[in-house]
Amino acid sequence: KVYHEGAILISLQKDKKGNLIGKPIISSLGVFESDTTGMIKKSILNEVIQVFKGFSKEDRTSQSRQEQKINTAVRKGLKDFTSQFKRPKIVIHFMEG
Repeated sequence: KVYHEGAILISLQKDKKGNLIGKPIISSLGVFESDTTGMIKKSILNEVIQVFKGFSKEDRTSQSRQEQKINTAVRKGLKDFTSQFKRPKIVIHFMEG
């Protein structure tokens, strides 16, 4: 799947309450390489930050809920670019700090 559709890797740092610390780090394999303007990465970053801002208290304590909602946000961030990309693998790495 990664060979044909690419992968998006997201690293997020959270505090003990589940709040986002700083900006997520987003990289990719086979997705951003053709994005010379940075629009795809910026679109995904904005969607991920917005979804974090909208987390309920329950969302902040459930990593599986966070992963599900972040996956949805990434797909939303890619929607304007779907002619180029099908469904890249999304890997989310949480760090607590």
